[in-house]
Amino acid sequence: STSNLPIVLAGGACGQLPAGRLLDRSGSTTADLYTSILQLFGVPDTSFGYDGDSDLNNGGLGLV
Repeated sequence: STSNLPIVLAGGACGQLPAGRLLDRSGSTTADLYTSILQLFGVPDTSFGYDGDSDLNNGGLGLV
């Protein structure tokens, strides 16, 4: 399953991602995380990976 998977991020995306936080994004998937990371680096994507199921891609996590 890609839901409710504990993940640790190291680094701050060149200052774009505030550090020292614990975020509870229950119900989110790894595709949502990867979409957010792409957006932090300036890639305007709204999904990552398989895009045929709306339950797998929610457009990111709103990390900033």
